[in-house]
Amino acid sequence: MNRKDFLLKSTGSVAALTVAGLLRSNAPSSTSDEEDKYWTFAHDQDVTKNGSEQTISHHFKIPKEASSCGDFTEIELSVRMGPKGKTDNLKIGSYTSELRKCKNKGGNVVWMKMCPYEWMKGEGILDDGIFAILSDKKTHIYLHYDESDNKKPYIEIFRKKKKDMIAKVDEYVPPVEDFDFDAGDCFLTTACTQHKGLADDCYELNTLRSFRDSFVAEGEDGQELIEAYYGMGPEIVAGILKHPKCQQILDSMYTALVQPTVKLIESDLRAEARSFYIDYTLTLADALSN
Repeated sequence: MNRKDFLLKSTGSVAALTVAGLLRSNAPSSTSDEEDKYWTFAHDQDVTKNGSEQTISHHFKIPKEASSCGDFTEIELSVRMGPKGKTDNLKIGSYTSELRKCKNKGGNVVWMKMCPYEWMKGEGILDDGIFAILSDKKTHIYLHYDESDNKKPYIEIFRKKKKDMIAKVDEYVPPVEDFDFDAGDCFLTTACTQHKGLADDCYELNTLRSFRDSFVAEGEDGQELIEAYYGMGPEIVAGILKHPKCQQILDSMYTALVQPTVKLIESDLRAEARSFYIDYTLTLADALSN
């Protein structure tokens, strides 16, 4: 079987078809994915806590239905805090705020009155930083969007209706420097988990690193496979990060590559996990080379 036929028939390659198609074209995708349904707006703030410099990142996830005051009931907020300039030892907390009112103000501006944000899971760290008020006060969000002119949307958050602004928050697009790779890292998995805001010692990364260092490294052609991955992995990630659909691609890879591989390892289907990850990686490399 030649390389093309192999890639067409392998399980990992089938799983990679969505991402491979995006990498081959900059055209908008018609798939119903997270990027099509939500905007993500991010604000970073440096603070001093317990004598050390920390960075707090707030990521507001707003349904695109909000542009028409459509059928949505809440906004999600992810808060991440860790040592300044580092991506390990992150504390992560998730919150939601119930929508009280929504009104189109004209000129591609929507006003939303939000309830106090309630803790859902993870660390209770919303009380740190400039958005601490969100946990016990109603706030007002003004969503500005103008998709016809391809301008980036943004939000303004106020304590009172159009008074006493807390912050202007821009749309989040992960730049290359957001991704911190060590030599010999699990490049594709690291890009996906960092995009999701997971810590460097998260379960997914620890599982795949252990799998690489034991089953893969000790298996047939293990070291050669790992060295080949170290050669192509950074190039694949660099191609993804430059792509206009970067967020969509990383979301898809986390769901279609990282999670299935972890499940195969958990089920002790290690040979299948090895083949699946290799096939997926080769398919992406093939897409970027065309």
